[in-house]
Amino acid sequence: MASGHDERLFILAFDHRGSLKEHMFGIRGREPDPAEFARLADAKLLVWRASRRPWRGGSPRGSRGADR
Repeated sequence: MASGHDERLFILAFDHRGSLKEHMFGIRGREPDPAEFARLADAKLLVWRASRRPWRGGSPRGSRGADR
């Protein structure tokens, strides 16, 4: 099946819901304490900053998933 896109496409998939805190941080069946919450927020910020790099790096318009 053709994708309809024949150039490079930059996409960053990121699950920021419960699976992040369970699988990456081992927090299961409870809400994170303040320190854990801060670590989760830092991880999400890191991913968000990484997702912005193609824009700052001059990737061609149309190659970023948000351009679609």
